[in-house]
Amino acid sequence: MSITKVREKFQVMLPKNVRDRIHVKVGDLLELKAEEGRIIATPVPDPSKKLAQLLGDFKFTRRDRERASQKFTTRS
Repeated sequence: MSITKVREKFQVMLPKNVRDRIHVKVGDLLELKAEEGRIIATPVPDPSKKLAQLLGDFKFTRRDRERASQKFTTRS
C-alpha cells in the first residue's frame, strides 16, 4: 500500500512501486474511474505500440517505396 498527497490543481504523484507494478511511464494515458469511494487508474494501451507488435519486424525500405510509387504513377 502507498499513500500520496493531492496537491494544488488536484495533481497526484504515483509512487514508484505503483508505477513499476502497472508499467506506467511519463506520457502514458490512464483511465480513471471512481467506484465505491475509490479511484481506479488503468493504463490505456497505446495503439501505435499495438500496431508495432502486430507488424513485428516489418520493414518498408526506400526501394519498396520507389516501386510502390512507380506502380501508382503508371496506373494514373
